[in-house]
Amino acid sequence: MKKVLIVLVIIMSFIVGCGQTTNTIPAESNMITINNFAFEPSEITVDKGTEVTWINNDNAVHTVVSLGLFESGTLNKGSEFKFAFNEPGEYNYNCGIHTSMTGKVIVR
Repeated sequence: MKKVLIVLVIIMSFIVGCGQTTNTIPAESNMITINNFAFEPSEITVDKGTEVTWINNDNAVHTVVSLGLFESGTLNKGSEFKFAFNEPGEYNYNCGIHTSMTGKVIVR
């Protein structure tokens, strides 16, 4: 009976430990997805020199445009666009096709 109890305690410790490890994996803070005609997240903060990636997971085509700074061109579903932010500041952007879709990158 003691052996069964010890084995159960070991198994439970392993299961609980695995759950805690999974929660400590950091999220990609430089990734913005396009879903349901929205940028997710709509605002991010990154360090100077960070490359931000937008990926279109929507069924519609979209663009990522920050006037005078960058323009992605048409992004089909599954396509991505990357831009490195090398100067601190706040950078607003939108979808050039669906102008109500907006977002912001804050660079520190």
